[in-house]
Amino acid sequence: MHSQFITLVRHAKSSWKDSSQSDHDRPLNNRGRRDGPVMAQRLLARNCIPDLILCSTATRAQQTCDFLRAAFKLSPQQVESDEALYLASPRALASILGKVPAETGHVMIVAHNPGLENFSDILAGRDLPPMPTLGIRHFGCSSITQLASALQKKIERGHGNAGVDNAMAQATLIFTDSPKMPAQH
Repeated sequence: MHSQFITLVRHAKSSWKDSSQSDHDRPLNNRGRRDGPVMAQRLLARNCIPDLILCSTATRAQQTCDFLRAAFKLSPQQVESDEALYLASPRALASILGKVPAETGHVMIVAHNPGLENFSDILAGRDLPPMPTLGIRHFGCSSITQLASALQKKIERGHGNAGVDNAMAQATLIFTDSPKMPAQH
């Protein structure tokens, strides 16, 4: 039985229209603005409501997070922006996860590929299909704190190396979703 949850959300589709904009400042495009509220409602329908959202400071991630926060009716204190999530590696994601307060029952991370996809593969203990824009992966675990610690050791030593309890460094993938998948109820 899982007592804590981690939901990974890749930002919605972004615009490449203005080539003078930095990557960090790229906003969502029309499809991203359309899909964001739809996916937020799909998470709400699954009762997948976090206690805390950790979000990259990139504009496209912040705009994606705005749809989620509004749908879940979260207070500003339940959403934290972290510059370290911008293009974060799996190592950085494990470190950030390790800083989540122990009493947090469900954390959602809104960030970017390739780090988010690679991190979800490590969490699942296997290679998952590619993570599209606004892709969602929802995991269960017994303790976010213990999982983060085991993941940090696993990443430092290499996947599956001796001295790492691989069972402790894995979470159970409960569901995946994306705008291209049919809605599940």
